[in-house]
Amino acid sequence: MRRAQTSETSSPDRQTHPAAAVRAALSGCSFSLMIALTALLFSGPAQAENLLEGYEIVDSRIIIGSGGAAGAFVTGLEDVPLMPDLQDVPEAAVIFDKPAGRLIEAYAEGNVEPAAVLGFYRDTLPQLGWSLESVEGATGVFLRERERLEIHVLEGQDRRTVRFVLSPK
Repeated sequence: MRRAQTSETSSPDRQTHPAAAVRAALSGCSFSLMIALTALLFSGPAQAENLLEGYEIVDSRIIIGSGGAAGAFVTGLEDVPLMPDLQDVPEAAVIFDKPAGRLIEAYAEGNVEPAAVLGFYRDTLPQLGWSLESVEGATGVFLRERERLEIHVLEGQDRRTVRFVLSPK
């Protein structure tokens, strides 16, 4: 991850804290990036590094770097980052927004091991307010407020498919 550069204040030898640049940048960014930047503010750079891969903040401007899916989020789940080794499958997503809550089923694919996928989400999602309920086999279940997120790693011939299912609790 590239570090935020500090900008000068009234005197040339004084610099603002990088968090001030992040706060200023939040005003004009997408919701997905706002979540990642908020994780940086509250959790620190080490915990937010995976979320901010591919982004750079320079003088209160957000610069999106090259790198494919780096910094991407799962289709329909703007608060669930896409693991760097996965590719989103947006055409497979099913999204319902009901009064009782969101119902979303989304998919991603990649050459990944189930333990690596579940480890990534076990480490990343708590920074975004999700708590781990259980991990059983190749399935992880996370809870946040009134929502439940299930992450299933499905076997495939050449690649594995990761199925994300968000539903009300």
